[in-house]
Amino acid sequence: MESKQQITQMQRVGYGLQGVAVDLLCNYFRVKYRHTEDAYQYNVFIEPEVKSKGMSRQVVAKLYEVFGLTEFGRKSYAFDGERILYTIGSLPFNSQEFQVLLDEERRPGRREVAGSSSSLGFEEASRKKRKTMSDRRGFKVRVDFTSRISMRSILAVTQGQQPKEAQDALRVLDVVLREHASSRGYLLVRDSFFHSSLGKVGDIGEGVESWTGYDVSFKPTVSGLALNLDLSTTTMIKPLPVLDFLGEHLRKDPRMFNQGDWMKVKRILKGIRITTTHTALNHKIFGLSPEPAQSLRFSKKIKDQTGTVASIEEVNIVDYYQATYNLRLRDIHLPCLDVGKASRPVYLPLEFCRILPGQRYTKKLTSSQRAKLILESRQPPDMRKNLVKKINFGGTLKEVPHDGRWNLNNKIMRKPAEIKLWAVASFCSFLNQGKVEYLSFSLQECCRAKGMVMADVHSFHIEDRNMQMCPNPTERVEFMLGKMQKSLPGRPDLIFCILPEKTSNLYAPLKRACQAMLGVISQCIVPPAKPNDQYFTNVALKINVKCGGYNSVLNSWIPRVSKIPTIIFGIDVSRGVGDSFGTSIAAVVASTDPHYARYAARVKIQTGRNDIVQGLHDEEKEQGMIWQLLMHFYRVNANLQPQQIIIYRDGVSESQFEHILQEELLAFKKVFHQLSESYNPKVTIIVVQKRHHTRFFPVRGNNNVAPGTVVDRDISRPKDYDFFLCSHFGSNKGTSRPSHYNVIFDENGFSPDDIQQLTNYLCYTYAKCTTAISVVSPVYYAHLAARNSQVCLEGASMETASQSSEASSPAGRPITLQTKALTAHKDIRDKMFFC
Repeated sequence: MESKQQITQMQRVGYGLQGVAVDLLCNYFRVKYRHTEDAYQYNVFIEPEVKSKGMSRQVVAKLYEVFGLTEFGRKSYAFDGERILYTIGSLPFNSQEFQVLLDEERRPGRREVAGSSSSLGFEEASRKKRKTMSDRRGFKVRVDFTSRISMRSILAVTQGQQPKEAQDALRVLDVVLREHASSRGYLLVRDSFFHSSLGKVGDIGEGVESWTGYDVSFKPTVSGLALNLDLSTTTMIKPLPVLDFLGEHLRKDPRMFNQGDWMKVKRILKGIRITTTHTALNHKIFGLSPEPAQSLRFSKKIKDQTGTVASIEEVNIVDYYQATYNLRLRDIHLPCLDVGKASRPVYLPLEFCRILPGQRYTKKLTSSQRAKLILESRQPPDMRKNLVKKINFGGTLKEVPHDGRWNLNNKIMRKPAEIKLWAVASFCSFLNQGKVEYLSFSLQECCRAKGMVMADVHSFHIEDRNMQMCPNPTERVEFMLGKMQKSLPGRPDLIFCILPEKTSNLYAPLKRACQAMLGVISQCIVPPAKPNDQYFTNVALKINVKCGGYNSVLNSWIPRVSKIPTIIFGIDVSRGVGDSFGTSIAAVVASTDPHYARYAARVKIQTGRNDIVQGLHDEEKEQGMIWQLLMHFYRVNANLQPQQIIIYRDGVSESQFEHILQEELLAFKKVFHQLSESYNPKVTIIVVQKRHHTRFFPVRGNNNVAPGTVVDRDISRPKDYDFFLCSHFGSNKGTSRPSHYNVIFDENGFSPDDIQQLTNYLCYTYAKCTTAISVVSPVYYAHLAARNSQVCLEGASMETASQSSEASSPAGRPITLQTKALTAHKDIRDKMFFC
């Protein structure tokens, strides 16, 4: 295939016809759209630069308040809070500058304390200064015309046409919605808006609460323009006194905080807006004072009757508040808040500060908070129905799933793995030898009951107390594995690891050592409070597939796939852990058996926030991910060449479909040519999207839609080849989110029924559970492979911080170290170690 050949996204070839028709409701609302006047787009430049969207909106609102009738010809507008402004009809000018004076009281963060350690003015000086300064802040605003947008294109796209301006026109409508929400005082977060009045405010613990809101966006469908309206949830900081918030967040009295706690406080509070209880003035927190309040002093200027500075006195903050406000500081041993700048700190006592309402909590949630947030955000569905499909286990046992679920009780694995040598490593200080042996023997008994050939455990290794005190988790892991290696007669098939908690810092170095250095399969658990057979069965499912077996297979003929040698790929790109702008990790998995139960994985680091996979093809062919996976397929299938390639691609938006076709599809074609000039299998690419707000509800009943429900009409895109599939079982406590599948390329000529049935079947082949999952298994496995690699990278750079001579990625980790940490040992590279 020529690199310059243009490939276009395919259009719909028809609709699915098989199955039983059901009546559904959807959270799409028809929009009567008749407006055909063009919209005009303008860029808005504000000087000095304003980073806050709220401030930008205030400036633009003031601009229209002053100049709307004269310079803007009374044109209504919609502003996105950043730089883009839309009007219906053109303004009287193409480019013009304006001077805008924003009232001081409308600005957040007014100062009540000013100065540094050498000259802190505090309230007294601050009030005098404000009497002499202007009560307004000036801005220079330039408005430049950029483009004219045909709003008629919206009508054209709903009729099956694809005008280039359609996305721009839809963007205009979305900005209009957001402008309306902003005018009502709602908090805007991307396409969602929130307010405490829109629903229940839930307490998820540690000073954080949940707010209900709505996600709203316009969608062109085959039925015309629609408004997609869905409930949404976000996390907010509780509007509490700062000391109360800190007590809730760290779960202890701030008066008992140690130095480590105050370091956490500094990170938590930075950027939060507060108000003072004694003056009702607002500020943004910059940090904390280096000393407690009782030790903080500032220089106070004493003026005579003529206003001339007569003397300078050193004043203590505690004395100042007593003399000026008649306020006695109770917690004089606590630090103060710094609401100034690095060059000019401004300090306020913690006990006189309260957090302002309406601020999002953007830090990572704890496991407890996540669990509570899920409970708070669940919304009950309207209906659930049944799906019947057969699953094969070992021997002759079969089961018909009910509601997308099946049971492994009294059944054996379809292909049980064999584990000849294994050992146990326990890092839990609260487990004695007897409890470690009980967990290990119970797991062994369960694995054997499921058909696995599992020898007796060779040895138990319990970390001694001296190593538990070691602050370096990598050293602890290396010491444990080194001791284990000396006791074992050879390389084990499995290391069973017991960790003290889910967030243990031992997990990353343990996985990295087992996968990249030793080439050993590992299985980690956290001791359950009440271990039972179901728990050990779930662990056994993971161990069996990691060690080369598979648990169950579909007893169904898969359309257009069972007859022709086919390989199925799953591709995902994930951001590197902790990288705000550095690396991303590309993961590719490929099926290796005709049941599509086993997959091999390859991962690579790519620099920058790039969602397109860069390592699929390589001029040094052995280095390309596709080449490696195809060669592995040949080896395990007696040199059989697949004639059909099916690719499920995750993690891209509609705007990137063209890049998938022009770059990733081309990479596959190049690899085919590397293998043989005559080898040209047919390719199908299906993009999976999970981040959307489409929901379905049965017309009658109180449950979710049935697993296996497909929607490809009415709300689908006018010309694109897409469909929604709700493949999984949804509980009564929440509403199922369907996955959105987009067929963007198909050389195999699959019918809509072929693709829809295959996609649904692949949701039943996930090895780690006995339920259908919400997305196809190859995509889920690609996500797991990427996540596994992210874990292996955590902390890896700190181990070789001195390797400054190596080339580095933007994230700061040496590239050679990253590659080493991600490269699985040759002995497990083609196993499903990532599950």
